Parts: sequence; C-alpha cells; structure tokens
Amino acid sequence: MFKRTFALLGLTLGLAAIGFTPAHAQNVDQNVLRHAVNIAKLCPLSWEDDECLTAVSLSNKDMAVKYAGMLEARGKKDSIEELKQVCAAATVTEEDVGEDVPAYAFQSAYTECANGIYDISEKTGVKPDQSHYQLIVGAVLCLSNAPQCKVLEGQMQKYQKM
Repeated sequence: MFKRTFALLGLTLGLAAIGFTPAHAQNVDQNVLRHAVNIAKLCPLSWEDDECLTAVSLSNKDMAVKYAGMLEARGKKDSIEELKQVCAAATVTEEDVGEDVPAYAFQSAYTECANGIYDISEKTGVKPDQSHYQLIVGAVLCLSNAPQCKVLEGQMQKYQKM
C-alpha cells in the first residue's frame, strides 16, 4: 500500500536536510513555509487530532492546486482530472463534511493522494513542489506510526518557534 510513498522516503527525510530547516526557509515558497510551520506547531505527537488533520488537508489542497497549474502549464491537462480524483479526499476537512472522520480515513486519503501524485509525476515528468510534497508524505509516515516519524518530528521542533 505504501510502496510508492516509501519509495520517496529518502526524499522525505530530506525534509530536515534540504527544504525545511530554518537556514533554508528563505528558499522555500512562503505558502509552503506557512503550511510547514502550522503543521510543525499542531501535529507532532498529535497526528490524529482534528487541528492537525485540518492543517494537513489544507496544505494538500494548496499543493494539489499548484500541481494542477504546473501540469496545465506543461501541457499535461489530461492528468489534472486524475489528480482531482486521487487527491479529492485528501483535501477535505471535517468542517467540509460536517461530521467526525476517523484518522485512518485521512491516512488512507493522504496515502492515495501521495501515491497518485507520484504516479502522475512519473507518467508526465512534471514533479510537484518537493517541499510541499514532503508534508503529505511526512503525514502519511506519522499517521502510520512509521519509525521515521520521530526523525521528522524532531526536525519540526525548529519550526515550532517560527
């Protein structure tokens, strides 16, 4: 189930080394940085809490919209519908549906979206913003209690003060 997501594990662990360290924050899109800071403040040790899931879903929504724009700009409009289908559930918040949604449903939706984006990027050669993509992959790892989550949460501590 996580095959494609875990294929990007090395990239995700680059969260600390490449895109999401305070020293490199100026190189990251400010919208992505805002999402990273929000997730860093709300999610460590609380990945199943409503506030965290909402923050991740809102980040996913922005990422999907930007990726759709990138696909369109590169002449890959036919992949936008596939993106909508694989990421629709990953962009929904409990407020949108008006009821409690279990964390495992969000985990499943995030996994489907991350894997779908990976597949689309492999098929089209158009990669999403890697810093933004790392946020969804990190959420999948942490919601699945992967051991790598502790490393990611440790790196997120740097953002809790921003």
